[in-house]
Amino acid sequence: MSLLPSISRLALRAEDTLRYSPAARAALCKALLVAERLPARGAAMRRLNLLIKAAVKAPTPELMAGLERAVQAQLRSVDLSALDWSAHYPNSEERAIRKAVILKAPAGAEKGVLFISYEFQMARVLRYCDLAKLAARYDLVFSPSYSPPHNLVLFLLPELFPGTIFSLISHQADLEILPRISPKYRVVPLLASSWVNPEVFKPLPFSERDIDVLMVAGFSKAKRHFAFFEALATIPPPLRVTLIGQADGGRGSDDLRREAALYGVQDRFVLIENPLTEFAPPNMYASVVQAMCRARSSLIFSRQEGSCIVVAESMFANTPVGLLADCWIGSKAFINEQTGRLLDPANLGEEIRALVAHAHELSPRAWAEANISCYRSTEILNAALKAQALAEGRPWTVDLAPMTWCPAPKLVREEDRRRLLPAYEEFERELGIAVKPLEQVQ
Repeated sequence: MSLLPSISRLALRAEDTLRYSPAARAALCKALLVAERLPARGAAMRRLNLLIKAAVKAPTPELMAGLERAVQAQLRSVDLSALDWSAHYPNSEERAIRKAVILKAPAGAEKGVLFISYEFQMARVLRYCDLAKLAARYDLVFSPSYSPPHNLVLFLLPELFPGTIFSLISHQADLEILPRISPKYRVVPLLASSWVNPEVFKPLPFSERDIDVLMVAGFSKAKRHFAFFEALATIPPPLRVTLIGQADGGRGSDDLRREAALYGVQDRFVLIENPLTEFAPPNMYASVVQAMCRARSSLIFSRQEGSCIVVAESMFANTPVGLLADCWIGSKAFINEQTGRLLDPANLGEEIRALVAHAHELSPRAWAEANISCYRSTEILNAALKAQALAEGRPWTVDLAPMTWCPAPKLVREEDRRRLLPAYEEFERELGIAVKPLEQVQ
């Protein structure tokens, strides 16, 4: 018998252990700090980027906070007016923000509200927009895409934008991190996964569900499919498994099949591959929604992500979710006795079997509708913005139009899109950049 499968499995496990090792993070953080002290061309900007990377890898909150202060000090050495945006954010060159939406139109002294997701989209605003006019006309709401949230845009935004910045979070830890980065940040305790429209999901009764385990995840190593295959090998058939994802991180469906073969489970799942594109056709996302509504359970095997919208989407499909108990994922906060289970990494096979067996006893959709629907989240954001406006002596007579984010930010109601169309036209005409939200998902 060949030793190659055993060696390959050991290599996968070793690489994964090293990637998430606190000791490795500490060593990388230290190496970045050593590199930051070396002389080099463009030293000021280079040092800034190395300090930001070190903050992400900081093994303790105390060191992280210290590195944030170092970044802020280093910013004073950088000529921001000469910043090469294309070098730092190559995808910031388009003069339009697409993962954004106007939630409220400005009217006289009453500001409008602009919501923007993703750092490269915000880079376009900082690069092209008349920021003084934007601050005068709009309240700005930003949703970082990862946690820890440290990146160049997150530090540049309060330096360049002359107003208050309302920020969502990707993890509960961000509630403390963002105000440390700048007092301009007003943190609203909402995740990117707090905006699902329940009307999109039509859950099937459990007696009609034909998928036992669903895993919706890109094919990058960070999604840890190998760990799922390792667990699947310990679960006797039959178990109806469907994997949905797209090529990512230089890996495609063939890579997943090769990994599955290492554990002898290459014939125990259905694999559906979707291309990764901003402009995916509506039926592509609809097929994911349909699979969620047919599944008895939904699994996420990542150790670290941002908010992970799949968790919330599964809940609105009334599908219980399993997350690793030691993961760093914002939507882990949504897991409770009603919505899913936190899985013991040392006993995943049995944990998955138990989740599937008892899935019909849980009611994730009821909890999700009460706590994290797009309507509830719009209410929470509206209250935060209204309170700030009134505290500053500004009028607030019109509330936000409901927004959903599934899979891109958009207004829920067609009548709101029509009503706010003049605001989009004025924005492009007056502020130097267009807001063109992706409206492909109905």
